[in-house]
Amino acid sequence: MHVKTYMEWAFLHFDPWSRAGRFHLAHRDQLTAGFLNICSIANKLDALLDVRRDRSVDVLCLAETWHDVGGVAFNRLQAANYQVVDRPRPRSAESADLSTNHGGVAVIAAPVVNCLI
Repeated sequence: MHVKTYMEWAFLHFDPWSRAGRFHLAHRDQLTAGFLNICSIANKLDALLDVRRDRSVDVLCLAETWHDVGGVAFNRLQAANYQVVDRPRPRSAESADLSTNHGGVAVIAAPVVNCLI
């Protein structure tokens, strides 16, 4: 396994067969995972998908997604056959308004990755 960095991105490359049965890549023998503190996915989804395509990133790990349950960005990803696991920051009863929900994390697997979620 080795790590490459591009700007604020960190990419991990490793052999998927070293953890047999966990996932499978179509047409490749290497998995690339990227991590980004995205500070709101809502206005960056198209740029994020461009980077995923250009860098051949298979799994995106995102911090600070700033989303709520049922966010439009994640619905778009799921409609495009991405596998998404997300957890918005829980809101308290006092903050159940329309303000930005800071926090939140997500893991997004590209359609070429078959994994158990």
